[in-house]
Amino acid sequence: MRDAIIYCYYQPDKLEFLNNVLKMLSSVYNVPVSKIRDSLNGSIRTLNNSTSLSTSNELYKMLMADNNKITLKVFLEKIVLYLIKSKRKS
Repeated sequence: MRDAIIYCYYQPDKLEFLNNVLKMLSSVYNVPVSKIRDSLNGSIRTLNNSTSLSTSNELYKMLMADNNKITLKVFLEKIVLYLIKSKRKS
């Protein structure tokens, strides 16, 4: 997941199509795209299974703003936006 976030942060235009990100990770780790997708989806499964928590965490609120299950593409987009926003604050 870390590599996907870093890749999308430095090349946000590639996030337009999630398959671009998955293909890049697939070539780096030499595994099928389906395994990469399953692994990344598995990493956000806990977030999707969490109930609505009363938290003041800005990132969590931003990720779960729609109160729906978050998709991998939306997760990556929101994380990258959060990082850009955080960088501008400092």
